[in-house]
Amino acid sequence: KKKLATYQKRVLFCLSFVSFTSFLCMSIMAPFFPHEAAAKGMSGTVSGLVFSCYALVVMISSPLLGQILPAVGAKFMLISGVFAAGITNTLFGLLNQIESSQSFTIYCFLVRSFEALSAAAFSTASYTYIMYTFPDDIGTAFGLSETCVGLGMSLGPAIGSALYALGGYGFPFYVL
Repeated sequence: KKKLATYQKRVLFCLSFVSFTSFLCMSIMAPFFPHEAAAKGMSGTVSGLVFSCYALVVMISSPLLGQILPAVGAKFMLISGVFAAGITNTLFGLLNQIESSQSFTIYCFLVRSFEALSAAAFSTASYTYIMYTFPDDIGTAFGLSETCVGLGMSLGPAIGSALYALGGYGFPFYVL
């Protein structure tokens, strides 16, 4: 079996890192968001819905984004998705500045949904890049990328707790 070219290794590293951080962003708020949301007057049920709307939006939007990917191009969708996800993640870190409970709840859903839409865009594009860049090693490349997804989901709460302890509500979102 031949070795991966340097270009392929770089692409795989970047796409795996994006997958890792995407799902890290999804799960990083698990340990502290319910407490912070309760302090703003949000019920536990609504807090759980804010947390889970990310996965729902990704699930709904991914097939739609796959349909428009050929029209806009994988590179544009990947870069714009990563950029938008970074902005929305940072915005989520600023939401604790909102005093009104109703406004806080609405903005949590809005920002979290846009963050998920952005994540779906770059995830969809990254799968296209994997198939194009690794025509002979698609399974290996997908396997590594999905391993990074699992690591991001698993390590997110621990990393979120540590960053929250270091800098408070916004710090975990700013770091990512």
